[in-house]
Amino acid sequence: MAANEDDFNLRALFIEEFNLKSLFIEEELEFLIRNNGDRVSINDLDGKIVALYFDMGYTMGRFEWLGQELVELYTELTSKGENFEVVYIGDHGYGDEEEEFKACFSKMPWLAIPPLELEIQEHLRDKFKPLPYAPVLPILDGRSRLLTFDGYEAFQYYDSDAYPFTPEKHTELKLKEDEQPLQFLLGSETRDFLIAYNGTEVPLSELEGKKVGVFFLPEYDDDGCEELIQSMKTKLEKIKEAASEEFELVIVPIEAAYNEEKMNKVNFQHVFKDLACLSIPLSDKRCCKRLVRRFYSADYPDNLMIIGANRSQYDDYLITCEDNQEFPSQSLESLLSSADRDYVIGKGDVKVNISNLQGRSVILYLAPEAAKSVWYCNTCTKFLVEAYHELHSKGEDLEVVFVSFHKDEHEFNQHFSKMPWLALPFSDTESHNKLKDQFPNETRGDLPHLLVRDGSGDIICTPQATFWDLLNYGPEAYPFTNERIDQVKKEDEILKKQPQNLHKLLGSNTRDFLISSNRDKVPISELQGKIVALYLRYLDKHIYEQKTYQILKDMYFKLKERGEKFELVSVFHTKDMPNPPKEFQGMPWLAVPLNDQETIERLFRYFHVFNNSNLIVIDSQGMILNNSYLPDFLTVVNYLGDEGYPFTLEKIHEVLSDERCLFTLKNYNFASIMPLKRRIMMKPESVFISWQRDYLFGIDGIKFPASKLKDRTILLLETFEIGEFERKLVEIYPKIKEKDSAFEVIFMLNQELFTEMFSVMPWLLAIDHKDLRKWLVLYYFQPDLGNWETPFKSYPLVGIHRLGSGHSFTRGWRLKKLIMDYGADAYPFTKQRLRELEGSSI
Repeated sequence: MAANEDDFNLRALFIEEFNLKSLFIEEELEFLIRNNGDRVSINDLDGKIVALYFDMGYTMGRFEWLGQELVELYTELTSKGENFEVVYIGDHGYGDEEEEFKACFSKMPWLAIPPLELEIQEHLRDKFKPLPYAPVLPILDGRSRLLTFDGYEAFQYYDSDAYPFTPEKHTELKLKEDEQPLQFLLGSETRDFLIAYNGTEVPLSELEGKKVGVFFLPEYDDDGCEELIQSMKTKLEKIKEAASEEFELVIVPIEAAYNEEKMNKVNFQHVFKDLACLSIPLSDKRCCKRLVRRFYSADYPDNLMIIGANRSQYDDYLITCEDNQEFPSQSLESLLSSADRDYVIGKGDVKVNISNLQGRSVILYLAPEAAKSVWYCNTCTKFLVEAYHELHSKGEDLEVVFVSFHKDEHEFNQHFSKMPWLALPFSDTESHNKLKDQFPNETRGDLPHLLVRDGSGDIICTPQATFWDLLNYGPEAYPFTNERIDQVKKEDEILKKQPQNLHKLLGSNTRDFLISSNRDKVPISELQGKIVALYLRYLDKHIYEQKTYQILKDMYFKLKERGEKFELVSVFHTKDMPNPPKEFQGMPWLAVPLNDQETIERLFRYFHVFNNSNLIVIDSQGMILNNSYLPDFLTVVNYLGDEGYPFTLEKIHEVLSDERCLFTLKNYNFASIMPLKRRIMMKPESVFISWQRDYLFGIDGIKFPASKLKDRTILLLETFEIGEFERKLVEIYPKIKEKDSAFEVIFMLNQELFTEMFSVMPWLLAIDHKDLRKWLVLYYFQPDLGNWETPFKSYPLVGIHRLGSGHSFTRGWRLKKLIMDYGADAYPFTKQRLRELEGSSI
């Protein structure tokens, strides 16, 4: 599996730090369980290779094989006396879910984490990120350290041959495959031949020098069988005609791999004979399974897996397509016309014959139907209209044809009314469907696609990239070829590396000032010699910006208090000229006037900001500090605040680097997060201290020092109302406080709830939802650990026993349930106490 440098660094660090047994010890878990209820000490894992098997519904869909074949692998290895174990991580909890766990686990011969150990299960899920469509099978060595993330891929490719899943073993198998790919893939240790339809054994050596296509044959009824044969014959003839080498077809019956007893062998022999191809012997189930696991996808059942004649690579070939060229040359008539129409339409019901477009450059503007595409289509249309008029004024022989896949004609008319070019009639469903078949990837999703055809009919660009190239560079990017885009990118980089003139950048021919929130005019000349940050934000996209605004505000005040020569300028983009945004009222910094949308749009285009907000930093010499590795300083400010000032690479290096993760430009995104996370992990009480503030709020505005939380037992809760659980806390708080004065309750809540909460619970401490620490607290303590399929069982609650003492935490609806059931008796909320209250774990 290819991985970029950041992924490699992240995995390397994770491999270095992760240890399963240490996690169990930290979480005070002493045993695992078998499906008969037996408890097995965690020490039993010592010296064993361990696979972590996550429950993600693999018994359904394309990963159905995983659980079944993992049982076979486990049985095979343990019967040979190998030190191999599997640990099952369920996705269950109380009540009915506990019964579901027992039902699933009853079929498994290995160990499991007890179902009520939700914190451990969620910790492992958070670390390894298993998903229903992307399973993982992490492998641990004999010391419980991570051996490889990619046990799933190794098992999928090589089954039991991959054991013990070491990098050396993987390399050995890969070399073996590279040396003899046909024998490795299509043969076995005891077989070096395939079977012909007449039963003859055909040596694999006879396929040398040939291109080999492997087709995975599903089950068909009699009618489907005949249809398949005729279709395959036609398509295989085209493949053979196009191939420069001899071609051989090998079929792999899918049912032979998993359900041979259900296989219709009569139909199989019929297909086998009529196609005159070769087959894997039905008796070699292991080879069939390996090929199906590795190369077959139910999402693309008509794919051929092609083994090239030089054996250097394997490719997929979609045999339902008539041609394997990405965008084959076709006439505009074949693309845009239908049986009863040879024209496209313009404004006022004008009909333009398609033949009139031959020999001209034509952009097919494909607009998808997805609801999210509206903003993108409106933006694309606006920029393309500007480019269209400018290119025409320069004499370019260019035309655009709009092809709408929107749901109704009203949407089509809304978009087409803003366009000066032509369109495919919306009512011609046949032509639209034909284009969907011809360009399946370009007619779905959220983004519009621009297919640029030159005068000879060749598509000369990557359609999705053309959309972004248009937004980034406008008409300068035309004709959107790779050569032209490379050239304008270089020109743009050169321009951005030169000192910027703030007057030209932020002003206009009629304006040389910015405005404050009270409408005072501040000359742009006052920014000279200062570090200037431009906060570019789209008002029309309704992006939640409250957290970002608060972070910028806190940083701004801190820098001003220090006397730094720094200024922040908001650049608000809007098409409807509404009233100023809420945060504009009382905003302590400056802004480009809202009524100068021409300058604002120029800034957004100049800095290539088209979707989310961005923070552009310009140093005191006018140099832009943003680059391809640091495209947005909002990330830097979010993590570092005023500590990152003046936002040079040297300062970021000073703040972020440590002996285990040296900062470099290329690993910035990785380095900006990991050292900060490690810093938090080393001192959990520091989670309540940020560059913004080092106190919590108490009654009557009291500021409670966060440093005093050390060694206290804390209930931490995010809340939005005073509900049943909050009233329960009011009831049990004095009882717990009598037992232990070092007990505190901390709420994360909206500012509007402060007064109400303090009137009911005058003893609580609080963190405002706008506070940056809320996000650090949520990241570190992870209070909301519910099942994503059953969100009603999640609850943002965590119990912290003796903060900073090294004790683990209890979390979520499990803790809430026990507090509701047992009240003050649940104190001190340790795992040991919860296990005592719950009784047996299974």
